[in-house]
Amino acid sequence: MSDKTPKLVHDAEPSPLSNIDIVWAMQSRLEKLFSLTLVTANGGLGDKAHVIQSHLSMASNSLVDELQILAEELSDRLTE
Repeated sequence: MSDKTPKLVHDAEPSPLSNIDIVWAMQSRLEKLFSLTLVTANGGLGDKAHVIQSHLSMASNSLVDELQILAEELSDRLTE
């Protein structure tokens, strides 16, 4: 039986990105998250609003996860 325990993000391999690249990647995801927030707040999504908002929510959650990973990596680098 194989061990399917997920590894902590902290144990992930370091990214080949520089610190400034990580900051730019975070900025990009924050801009996308802001755009998704604006679309979600739009009341004119029509009769499929629930489905659209569900998909936007999943995309937002994914962006937040990516932001967390990037922030943890940058934090690790800056505290070394």
